[in-house]
Amino acid sequence: MLQKALGIFERTGETENINVAALLQRLGDTYYARNEYKQSEACFRRSIGILEKLLGPDHYHLVDTFSMLGQVAYDAGDYAKTEAMFQRALAITEKALGPDNLKVADKLDSLAMLYSTTGDYAKAEISLPASAVNPRTTGNDRRRGSGASARPGPSERCPRPTARGGKVSNPGERNRGTFRGI
Repeated sequence: MLQKALGIFERTGETENINVAALLQRLGDTYYARNEYKQSEACFRRSIGILEKLLGPDHYHLVDTFSMLGQVAYDAGDYAKTEAMFQRALAITEKALGPDNLKVADKLDSLAMLYSTTGDYAKAEISLPASAVNPRTTGNDRRRGSGASARPGPSERCPRPTARGGKVSNPGERNRGTFRGI
């Protein structure tokens, strides 16, 4: 269905709009779920191109897509690309929301997980913003209804031990949807 919808947009010449960018993100998510990383990356990159053209290169609506590109690269084992995408998501988030927002802490956590995976433990020891320790500093930002994206962020997808179904999962398996940090 997603491919068919995309084909309609392409045949009508309506390829540079928000609806196409959103459709490409859903298609990228679908490919990602099927472990088809090259197709997933292509969809996310195309979506970013559209969004950057329409909204500008530093618009907050790009954060989730950069995070997903990082996650695709992470799962494909391309840690240099992962770092670049997570850093880009962090930079945009800090610029849009300020350095002490909980969403910044989530992006820092994603980078720390990457650095732990690669054995760069010194970089993994990044200090979290004060808001991660004292949630009162960010007010309503902790609630899902405060403009937070419905798409799971990279910290929700990076492998980590979690309780699932009454048992602790293996840190090496993907745990999509376990955390709701964004």
